[in-house]
Amino acid sequence: MKLKILTQGHFDGFCLLYSIMNSYKALINPNQNAAKFASDNFSKWQKIISITPSLHNFASGEGSNFGITKNSTDICLKERFINDCFYVLTEGRKSKISSSRLIHEKVYDIDFSKSTIIICVNENAQLEHGSAGDHWISIVGIDEENCKFLVCCSFSHHEQSTVERNDKITGRIYNNTIHFSELKKSKIYVNSIQLVSIESA
Repeated sequence: MKLKILTQGHFDGFCLLYSIMNSYKALINPNQNAAKFASDNFSKWQKIISITPSLHNFASGEGSNFGITKNSTDICLKERFINDCFYVLTEGRKSKISSSRLIHEKVYDIDFSKSTIIICVNENAQLEHGSAGDHWISIVGIDEENCKFLVCCSFSHHEQSTVERNDKITGRIYNNTIHFSELKKSKIYVNSIQLVSIESA
C-alpha cells in the first residue's frame, strides 16, 4: 500500500547518514527495536550531525553534496567523513568500527560476519522494491543462492509497506534486496563503496 502521510525523508537527503547508522546498528545490535536504538544513540546522532559538512544540502534534499567540484577531492572527503562518523560512533567502546574504500570487484567476496558495505546506487539501479534514485544504502548480508545482497534501506518504506526480514546467517535485519546484476558500474557510484568492519580489540 502506498503511504499517504508524509514521513521523515520525503524532503530531506540524509540517506548517507542513515546508511552509516544502519551499518553501525547491524554490526553492534541488529535485533534491537529501532525506536529504542534511536533513543539510546541519540547523542551519537547529534555528534555526527555536528561534523556533517554542507548540512543545508542534506536537509534540503540535495544529499551528500559537499559543494566540491573536483571529483577526486569529493571522493576523498566523503571517505574521510564516513570514517570520522564511525570514529565518533564508537568513541568509548572497546570494539572500534572503521571504513575503507572497496574496489568494485571485491564486493562479491566480502565476509559479512563482521562487516557491512555502504554504497551509493544511482537512478538506474533497481532494488527489490524499485529504484530509489541516487541513494546510499547499507548492505548487511548476502543470499548467494538467489544472487542477491541483503539491504537496509532508509527509503524503502516510502514506496512499499516493506516487511523486515531476518538473515539467518548473520542475524541481521534487512528490508530490501538488490540483485548482483544491479551492482554494475553503470548503476552505482563506483568510488562510493565503503567496507565497514569491526576492528580487533
